[in-house]
Amino acid sequence: MRSFTFQDGNSDKFWEIAVEGEATKVRFGRVGTAGQTKVKEHGSRAAAKAAAEALVAEKLEKGYAEAGAGAKKKKAKAEPAKAAKVAKAEPAKVAKTPAKVAKAEPAKVAKAEPAKVAKKPAKVAAKAAKPGVAAAAETAVTKAKAEKPATTSQTEASDAVSAFVAPDERLARLDRKRLAASLVKEEDAYGQMQLLEAAVEPLLADSDEVRRVTFGLLWELWANGWLSQKKVAPAVKRSLLANLTEGVEDEQLSLSAREVLRLFSRVDAPGLPAGYRELADADIRGLASRPLREREYEEESTQTLFPGWPKHLDEIVVRLGAEGLATLTRDPGFAGLPAWQRDGVNAVMRRRGMRTLEFSGNMAARLAFAFLREGFGVERVGGGLSGRYVARAVEGEWRDDVSLPLVDGRFGPELLQYVELFTGRDEWQEALLWFVLSPRAGSRGPGSFAQIVPALDIASPAQRRALMGHYATDPEDLLRFATAEELLRWAQGEAEDEDDSLPQRSALPALLAAGRQGEPLPEPLVEGVLKDRWMLDGYGRLGRDRATWGTPEGLGLRRTRHYIELLRLLPRDRARRALLGRVRGENDSALIAGLFDDEVMRAVVAAVRAKKQPEALLLPYGAALVGEAATGPLYAAWKAVPAKEKPAEMELRMALVYALARAEAWPEPIDQALQFHGWGEQWRDPILGGYGHADQFFQKEVLPALEAAIEKLPAARREAVLARALADAAPAKLPPFVRTLPLVARTPALHEAAVRSLVACEQKLDLEDCGHYFDELIARTSTAERERLLVLAFSLAGKRKQELWGQFVDEDRYEALRRGGKAR
Repeated sequence: MRSFTFQDGNSDKFWEIAVEGEATKVRFGRVGTAGQTKVKEHGSRAAAKAAAEALVAEKLEKGYAEAGAGAKKKKAKAEPAKAAKVAKAEPAKVAKTPAKVAKAEPAKVAKAEPAKVAKKPAKVAAKAAKPGVAAAAETAVTKAKAEKPATTSQTEASDAVSAFVAPDERLARLDRKRLAASLVKEEDAYGQMQLLEAAVEPLLADSDEVRRVTFGLLWELWANGWLSQKKVAPAVKRSLLANLTEGVEDEQLSLSAREVLRLFSRVDAPGLPAGYRELADADIRGLASRPLREREYEEESTQTLFPGWPKHLDEIVVRLGAEGLATLTRDPGFAGLPAWQRDGVNAVMRRRGMRTLEFSGNMAARLAFAFLREGFGVERVGGGLSGRYVARAVEGEWRDDVSLPLVDGRFGPELLQYVELFTGRDEWQEALLWFVLSPRAGSRGPGSFAQIVPALDIASPAQRRALMGHYATDPEDLLRFATAEELLRWAQGEAEDEDDSLPQRSALPALLAAGRQGEPLPEPLVEGVLKDRWMLDGYGRLGRDRATWGTPEGLGLRRTRHYIELLRLLPRDRARRALLGRVRGENDSALIAGLFDDEVMRAVVAAVRAKKQPEALLLPYGAALVGEAATGPLYAAWKAVPAKEKPAEMELRMALVYALARAEAWPEPIDQALQFHGWGEQWRDPILGGYGHADQFFQKEVLPALEAAIEKLPAARREAVLARALADAAPAKLPPFVRTLPLVARTPALHEAAVRSLVACEQKLDLEDCGHYFDELIARTSTAERERLLVLAFSLAGKRKQELWGQFVDEDRYEALRRGGKAR
């Protein structure tokens, strides 16, 4: 792993890259945060390395600095003389000093070594890329400089280690103790490798062997206990294990089953995430009576297959292969490993389709905890729920791009197939419920209702009530995942404590669920809901699919739609009293869809006219739900509003247009409402209080309804509506008639009028604002017709604006038509 940082007046960022097999793994973000991680496959390890080098070069060009690089370069430059002196003096002193070698051949080594060292005297300084690397490497090679020769017995007594791995005789004179002491102070994986290489390279004749010998030295230090003599920081251990894994992945180091077993004995149990602990049988029993606890969120996360199994250790075990795994599990020492290590090996074997021993009782707990913590759950996508991608075995191959799909918000059999790779189904379900229902203090727990959906199908009635009460804050979730009987029972029941709001939250969904099944609505619940403050949408939005305009969902009324449905379930008089008692002309305007008659219409119009600004406009969406029945009353109300009451006039006109979009036919006088002007000033959105571009509002909200209504008109009436709009060609940056161009494109009889209107004001047009409409005009007309329009434009008096008319044809054709035209 190589690490880089970037700092300036506004940024403090980090960027890390590592090559893992045939992929590059990049982690980046602001310093002090967990950042983001991205993995990209390259097809081969060589390609991955080349891509990594290219990315590193790109970061360096942008001003990123490699972690510790400045200090290393400064140190290397400051001590060239000292490094040369040490290298020059080395042969004689090494020859005289039998370094601490455990039963090696001192005479032979001392005789052969000076020539090798002398060949590369300058590389100790050149390779020192971390503060202290040069000094540590010099000390490791020349420790005898200030000491008297030690006897063999003294050496063995002071540095007694288990010779599990035979040292490379070329490295016999290295002071392992001092080198290990330097390593355990270095948390950065890249820095650790540089430290090792700086110590190894002066002792080798062939520089091509440095990388392989360096990984061999790291394994020797690890296996022989040099790195476990003192307490080592967890971050240092992770870096050491990552480097060891890299050596195995690069095939610079090959570990047998016996050696992996040795590695297990040197790896401490990693710290488990907050909130996880080993479960006892008593924890699983009596879940129904277990109270929920508040969740405390934390930023840290783990990157493990399940809590307690290091990713790098997994990658080493995987490379043992089927034969190596079988040998490992048959070794008598395997049974003595901690449960988390045996579980990890079993998980690897399951993924390879091999027969395994039983997992420990807590494997299910680890996987259940990871399901909630690491995102092996579900996420919301576009207002619904979608399955997450997870890593799982598919036809003997381990892949990371397999989805666990959802059906109606619930997982299919793929989830349990994934679970059964690691543990028993029943044990996992029990553990999942335990973590969902009783997250410990400091535990992240489930992050949202979506993540606990799989637990609903396996929970008892009391557990379902607890889960819904704690996580289901959206009425739609209650309607989707609870039955009518459950909702009615919860709504009519008592709160379990002062923080339990489920009875209140369940009341409206319970009435809707009962109404959908044709059951009577309990009067106390109806009375309570009608008295409550209704939570309504403040602003809707048309859906792109016109077929959905007749539904509350298609109009963006996510919350209001539930009250509209309730009004339709109530007796008419009861619904009218409820509606008239809360009409204010703002968020409640869409409620006319629940009940529409003359009395309600008069009340809504009066409330709309009393407003100074239509910032909470919802009447058009309610009118769209009512449809044709609203056209007559709305037209009468619109005609009666004085022109000076601009906000009310515009809101009523928009509501009428929405009603016409849903109607099949209407009297011709109502066509007057189909206007392309009067929707606010160019740079002020009249509906959103001036915070947006008015024409953007027109394009996204008004124009779709206008088009839907105009397309239903007979040809003669359609041409009359568009002709009235084209006549308004006063010079402006965005004259209203430009908005008609997409519809005019389909009406050839109006093409000449459109060209004349454009010519009349082309010098004032802001093409950036008008571009959307020109693009649609061009897209909806043939090439021959566009050329005809261009010829007509050139025949009219005045100078044509090439930026406008050049869009109709290609450049060569434009010049030919211009030369043949009569324009001056």
